[in-house]
Amino acid sequence: MLLITVGLSLLVMQSPPDSLTLSAAVHRALSQRGQVIAASGVVSRARAEHRLAGQIPNPSASYTYTEDPPRQHATVQQSFDWLFRRGLDRGAALASQDAARADSAVTVALVAAETRQAFFRALGSAQSLALLEEESTIADSLSGIAHERLATGDISELEADQLALEAARAHQALSRGREEQDAALANLRRTLVWPADRPLPVLVGHLDAGLDLGDVRALPVAETPSVRGRLADSVSAARRIRGTRVTRIPIPAFEVGLDWDDPTTPNRQLLVVGFSIPLPLWNLGGGELAVAQANALEASGRLAEARSEYVGRAEETRVRMLESARRAKVSRDSLLPAARRIRERTALAYRLGETSIIPLLDALRVERETALSTVEDLLAFQDARATWNSLNGVIE
Repeated sequence: MLLITVGLSLLVMQSPPDSLTLSAAVHRALSQRGQVIAASGVVSRARAEHRLAGQIPNPSASYTYTEDPPRQHATVQQSFDWLFRRGLDRGAALASQDAARADSAVTVALVAAETRQAFFRALGSAQSLALLEEESTIADSLSGIAHERLATGDISELEADQLALEAARAHQALSRGREEQDAALANLRRTLVWPADRPLPVLVGHLDAGLDLGDVRALPVAETPSVRGRLADSVSAARRIRGTRVTRIPIPAFEVGLDWDDPTTPNRQLLVVGFSIPLPLWNLGGGELAVAQANALEASGRLAEARSEYVGRAEETRVRMLESARRAKVSRDSLLPAARRIRERTALAYRLGETSIIPLLDALRVERETALSTVEDLLAFQDARATWNSLNGVIE
């Protein structure tokens, strides 16, 4: 599945696009990021190790020449200890292969989540910048109106200075917005491994995408990639313990051969049959068994930690995702429109001389803070959604 995704992504990215959607950004990241390539290499190595574990060892042949008859000797020796542990070794390697696949799925999901966060961060910074540009234009316009009213004697110099100060503050916020957008675009370039000599395409998407979640349910713990990987590691470690115990049993190697070139019996060949067996004089394989048991204990602990980690993080992320979605909806549908209406009415009242400067300044600040807060609420939801997807191995 990973290779198919990478292949499709390469086809999509052959020609530079005019626009970039979230799906296209994720596909490009999966085809370009070194983490994904490395994860694919780990899976390939695990497959090769599984194949290696099933190989039958080659026999060894020897030839000797002596001055005593018979002068020439040839033998072939074959060990058979692999018969007793081949199945265990293949089973352990197969479990390691499953762990590599699960870890690869985790890596792919993390890269996809990182890309999602970078994409929406860039999209959100663009929307924030547009809002700040609008606020700056409004503040400049009101400052100009204040100077006109000052010239006619309708307001005091203090009021004109206050609106000029508010316009300057709006320009400062606009500068910070440009900084955030440039930083977000640079981070998106890094995430996508985008060439420095090519401009990023126009981002196409909505910051409130997926805001209507519906019923949110986590995967069963045993089906999550992180837990599957550690479970496979534990199974592999248990099988390696059994394989190590088998190697402590001395298994003979059989030998067959011929002796010939005896002057007393010309043209006669003598059959040689024998076996050799390892002698456990210096050790009984206790060290290897202790290492295997320690690895199994470590794998068991990592499995328990992965289970508790997923359960805790899934519940935390679920709560954050649901609550950030609720806040984002309220900000988008209620708070921001209300703040905009209040500012428009207050600005009109100020133009007509029906209100003082204080309500206008408050309305300008509330609208700016509400607009930026709305974007932050939407980004908080998208960040939580990305974390949720990575925990459950979901690719956009």
